Amino acid sequence: MHYPNDPDPDNPGMTYLQACEAWGFVSQYSDCIDYVPVYYCQWETGCYKIDNPHAPNPYNPGMTDIEVCANDGFVSQYSDCSDYPSVSTFKDSRDGKTYKYVEIGTQRWMAENLNFNASGSKCYGESGGDDWIEIITSGQEQTYCDKYGRLYDWSTAMNGSSSSSANPSGVQGVCPDGWHLPSDVEWTELENSVGGSSIAGRKLKSQSGWNGCGPVGSHNLYRCEDAYGWSALPGGYGDSDGNFRGTGGYGDGFGFWWSATEKNDDANTAWRRDVGRSEYVLRGFYDKTLLHSVRCVQN
Repeated sequence: MHYPNDPDPDNPGMTYLQACEAWGFVSQYSDCIDYVPVYYCQWETGCYKIDNPHAPNPYNPGMTDIEVCANDGFVSQYSDCSDYPSVSTFKDSRDGKTYKYVEIGTQRWMAENLNFNASGSKCYGESGGDDWIEIITSGQEQTYCDKYGRLYDWSTAMNGSSSSSANPSGVQGVCPDGWHLPSDVEWTELENSVGGSSIAGRKLKSQSGWNGCGPVGSHNLYRCEDAYGWSALPGGYGDSDGNFRGTGGYGDGFGFWWSATEKNDDANTAWRRDVGRSEYVLRGFYDKTLLHSVRCVQN
């Protein structure tokens, strides 16, 4: 038996793990399949299952089966080789901004973060304090808003409404007409619709914009698949002292989204969802004064 970090005598200067990464495919499973088990390839001649996505392709030296398909065909997670679920758009009548939205299960979610300039909201880095993890240049704040949306404390996100644990929440909050701020249980419904919280991060994150995270074939440590077009990005957060951390431009990056539900025994905190590089979507309760992103659900 060889250990991953033992020197490989056939490849000087490399470990067994490094040699496998260079010339083959590293798997956690005894049959060497990818941990995302099923992919399909659309060729001119039809739609075919890719049995082992990272197996070396015998007709294209240096490329895997899934890389060949990505170059010459189309890689799909669906047995009919279809693309992601269709993405539609709507316009916010308050400021004319257009947003993408997707249907996941029985819900219709915005496919990008809200960017409505409500009183009390901020772009990442706007009027920043001294305790910064990331330094951005003057004028860059609007660029962050355009990419990640604005950040809102819970009171601003709720726009004066009371906490709700209903499904749907019934809280329009800062959302456009016809849309609402999702309750904690609505977030759980989303997670369950994509396979559960333990893999929801992988399924919902954008394929780009995360450090060390990408789709199958990208050779990143973590998987970002965007399997439903929800396109989560690491928009970071702000605090009441004007400090900002966690955007995709620095380190691992995180995304945080408010729910419309406060914690039952603590009126100073509310439930949110957290996404980082890993596959998880994490549920937690945090101080309402923190600035987080907002995603809205159609009524």
